[in-house]
Amino acid sequence: MTKDILPGSRNKSYAEQQTIVASLGNKSLGYEVPKTLEAATCILAQFFYNSKTRLFNDKPWTYTRCKENVQGYQMVVGGFASAGLDVNSDMYDYEYFGVAALRKF
Repeated sequence: MTKDILPGSRNKSYAEQQTIVASLGNKSLGYEVPKTLEAATCILAQFFYNSKTRLFNDKPWTYTRCKENVQGYQMVVGGFASAGLDVNSDMYDYEYFGVAALRKF
């Protein structure tokens, strides 16, 4: 998974963010929006590998949108601060919601 949200993906609708990932997929095969578990696993794996690195952290607040939605609310993962990693759902297009890209093999 990318180590940050894709450029230009902040404060966009989920549909617009899907288009950004799809355009990346057209240039390099195999990229897609991550699932919630995939995003959390990648972020935590990097932290356990190097505990000084918190991807999708609170400087500035950064979350990746994920494929799943719960009762119409898109899942988001991020905001990784000293209190832990936030896994949540939201329906709004905030400036701290972007999208990462996951490479599938």
